[in-house]
Amino acid sequence: MFVLYEQYHDSNAFQAHVDSRHYQDYVARRVRPLLADRQVSFYTTVEP
Repeated sequence: MFVLYEQYHDSNAFQAHVDSRHYQDYVARRVRPLLADRQVSFYTTVEP
């Protein structure tokens, strides 16, 4: 199993990342087709 952890300021920042040329060229077209399974989860940071 491989886990990739990324942190974004908000959902707009995440969407900008997904829409970026780099993401589309590398992840969407090259990496995703190689995956047997993919799960995306979103979490909220809790400050003490």
